[in-house]
Amino acid sequence: MPILKEIQGDLFKPFQKKNYDIMVHGCNCFHSFGAGFAAVVKRKYYLAYKADLQTSKGSPEKLGSYSSYKSSDGLIINLYSQFHYAFGKVNADIEAIKKGFELINKEYPNTKLCIPRIGAGLAKSNWEVISKTINEVTPDLDITVYVL
Repeated sequence: MPILKEIQGDLFKPFQKKNYDIMVHGCNCFHSFGAGFAAVVKRKYYLAYKADLQTSKGSPEKLGSYSSYKSSDGLIINLYSQFHYAFGKVNADIEAIKKGFELINKEYPNTKLCIPRIGAGLAKSNWEVISKTINEVTPDLDITVYVL
């Protein structure tokens, strides 16, 4: 049950209503959370950002792993889906996204996830390629993508 549907709208409202078990978003390896979806996560769930700060800043070994925070709304996963955060360049790492979703599928089978288009916003990668990659490695997850 990989990506079941894409919905136009803000994923925070249905997550806060507990329609999903887990919210996954992509972030870089430098603790920035300064732009895009990660900046909103930092504003709404500051302790998810604090979980990121507990990891090694700038470590390429983080790619494909994640930090997480269990909020009252559900689990928030900061997936290390890109190393750099240079504006205007492709920053998303498809292999890191694949590895991260394989890990989430293994550790949280049979759960409902909501995600933005990870890697296709400021990270500038191709959503068709990313969604196909996610689908290949998440047979046990129910994923809904929210597009703003």
